[in-house]
Amino acid sequence: MTLDWTIEETPEAIQVRLTGSITENADFHGLLDACEGKTLHIDLTQIAVINSCGVREWIRFVTKLQAEAYDVRFLYCSPAVVRQLNLIADFCGPFPVQSVLLPYFCDHCGTELETPLDIASGAHVSVAETMTCTQCARTAEFDDIVDRYLAFATRR
Repeated sequence: MTLDWTIEETPEAIQVRLTGSITENADFHGLLDACEGKTLHIDLTQIAVINSCGVREWIRFVTKLQAEAYDVRFLYCSPAVVRQLNLIADFCGPFPVQSVLLPYFCDHCGTELETPLDIASGAHVSVAETMTCTQCARTAEFDDIVDRYLAFATRR
């Protein structure tokens, strides 16, 4: 799966939605060329995979955003992105993470669920260990380690 994006201009920012995988084939140059404004809200909901070479390309992209004085907000970071945020201290550079997606799994019906959590305020947020499955109405459990999932947010 390749990396794709859509761009929508709004009065307050350019909304960028990334989809697919961030790998060694990720080419962010075209994205920067397409974004003429300096305020970007980057939605990472649909990022499924980031491999080690993709991390390198991502860091180059974020470094270029910083060097060119972009104002960036990262929204709805997928579990794949959150894993990298927890592993790499400077994964999003100086830019804030506004929200993440919390992963849940229902053992009963096999449904994977994601629910957004706003972390922009910087206040302590808690992660619910369970939620109601939207498919079968049974209990879905948090699909990661609750105490560590948002560890990156305490470092910022």
